[in-house]
Amino acid sequence: DLLAWMISPYKYSLSPHLQYTPGPGLRSGWWTTTYDWDPRENEQATRAKLQRLLKLADACGIALAFVNMPERDVSRAQFDEGKYRAYLDLVQSAIEPTPFLEMGDFLRTDEFHGREHSLPAGSLRLTDAIIDRLQSAILATSPPQRSRRQGCLDRS
Repeated sequence: DLLAWMISPYKYSLSPHLQYTPGPGLRSGWWTTTYDWDPRENEQATRAKLQRLLKLADACGIALAFVNMPERDVSRAQFDEGKYRAYLDLVQSAIEPTPFLEMGDFLRTDEFHGREHSLPAGSLRLTDAIIDRLQSAILATSPPQRSRRQGCLDRS
């Protein structure tokens, strides 16, 4: 289907890989804000938003898992290590005991087309790994019976 191909990031897998090297080009546009974000400055608001999401999911009978998606090495290197560790710690502590899968460095550089889009083979390997890890996490817990509750999408 032509439309599916046109909107798919995998259309680029037929092209040569995009070459990214550390430098000013990586820190342009909204990427600058992304790389410079300090989660410690927004900790209270971030925790509140995550708690709101967890409460909504619970009210609607939705089981959640959080996945820190893979990042290409040159992109990942743009983050300050202390800030990145603070981000991981913040999310993990705010969502406990919800499963958190750390996949940030899962894919190899040759499994990316550009800065953030993985190629089909890497995406398949990633999907299989996420399914395996989620099955393990689900089997390790005995989640309560979940059912959608009326009014679960109330904005209160």
